[in-house]
Amino acid sequence: MYHIKRILVCLDGSEIDDALLNYTSALYDKTSVEQIYFLHVVKKLEIPKEISKKYPDLLAPIDETIKKNFLYGIQQFENLKEDNFSLDVLEGNVTETILKYAHVKNVDLIVIGKKSGLAGSGVVDRRVTRIAHCSVALIPESLPEKLQRIVVPVDYSETSMMSLQQAIYIARKNEFPEIMCVHTYSVPSGYHTTGKSFDQFAEIMKENARREYETYTESLDTKGVKITCHYVLDEHNNPAEKIYQFAVKQKANLIVLGSKGRTAMASIILGSVSEKVINYNKHLPMMVVKDKARNMDFVDALLKV
Repeated sequence: MYHIKRILVCLDGSEIDDALLNYTSALYDKTSVEQIYFLHVVKKLEIPKEISKKYPDLLAPIDETIKKNFLYGIQQFENLKEDNFSLDVLEGNVTETILKYAHVKNVDLIVIGKKSGLAGSGVVDRRVTRIAHCSVALIPESLPEKLQRIVVPVDYSETSMMSLQQAIYIARKNEFPEIMCVHTYSVPSGYHTTGKSFDQFAEIMKENARREYETYTESLDTKGVKITCHYVLDEHNNPAEKIYQFAVKQKANLIVLGSKGRTAMASIILGSVSEKVINYNKHLPMMVVKDKARNMDFVDALLKV
């Protein structure tokens, strides 16, 4: 696990920016953040040649006006000092510009809004989350006043361990909210050949999952943090739905999950379960944890930075 030192906050000029700024302010107070990069990307405007010849400085005042508006909103948070943040307004493809900017600035976390109920919303945040070299925080329009429960899906892999370590770090910085691990398990299709009923074999699988969890976490430093693990039977082979339903039922304030995969490419491109959880989730804050150091060279080639 790496500590979050540099973060990129993607502002889009809508109401969701208030939630992003609130989250950033709290993150700055409660973690070891050293530098914040605020970024707004405007789509490239095609201006007729005759107009651009006649008005060569047409775009400059627009950029300055946008910057002033964003700066005013940022300055409402007194803990965000100007020597610790920068603000850029860039023109180009939104997703590509965010990814390249994050890579060049070597950020540890991208903070981006997750809108719900809007036509076409979610395309940019999904693309950024899928390809970013670093961890990504997806922030909805409304944030909980206090962080009380963190849900971490675990499959006993290296990836979910990284997510669990990040959740413990967050808990220690936020007055120790409860961490609730969730492990989904299923019954093999050939269970009947064992002479056991479905329910009996489900209990066997659950007990095995419990033992695996104990072994998996025995070397984990959990001092001062309350961690429980919950086991959810997945009868229809849809673990993402079960994970999301569990988080909603438990009134989670944050979901922390990992990007699945052993190769450089797979560690960046989200696994199907993680991606489906993101798609299901409309209103819960979420952090997707990635192995930044492992991903850098691959993103160099991908983005041709």
